[in-house]
Amino acid sequence: MPLDTAVERLTVEVKRHVNQPNPTLSYVFWNRTRRYVALIPFAMLSGVSCVHTPFLDHRLFDFLAGLPLELVAKNRLHDHAIRIAYPEFADIPFEDKQAARVTQAADVGYHRRTRPDLLRHLAALPPCARIPLRSAPVFARIGLDQVFRADTEPWYLYTLLQVAELERLRCGNDQR
Repeated sequence: MPLDTAVERLTVEVKRHVNQPNPTLSYVFWNRTRRYVALIPFAMLSGVSCVHTPFLDHRLFDFLAGLPLELVAKNRLHDHAIRIAYPEFADIPFEDKQAARVTQAADVGYHRRTRPDLLRHLAALPPCARIPLRSAPVFARIGLDQVFRADTEPWYLYTLLQVAELERLRCGNDQR
């Protein structure tokens, strides 16, 4: 997609959320959470006839989405609610998201195995799957990262897997 088109589409979408009490939360919910995170319980519980998602209850969602940014910024409401609910653990600090991440030995092995697994998964897609997933640039990026950045988590892993699974499902429903 040309950069100008991407910026134009992003600008239009961001403008839709400007007048919300918490514009960032609104944007993230309607553009990320709803499309990715919200689907997890339904996938995990696909064999269950009725899946409950309490945080998607209309009244609760409207209440939480209507809270002003000052109240929820930097997890203020989240942290306060947990301290009230569990006062016996109030002295335990929350994770410092700004602290440097320490790479564990298990992470390194996992990251080294991830890319070859991803390549095999993409290569096994049905022929009707769109070519960009199996294109030379995608394979080259994965291969170069395996050689030069094998100890780091591939930033594209989840997105590629999601797109690959959507393509696999689309092909299953494809009448061609």
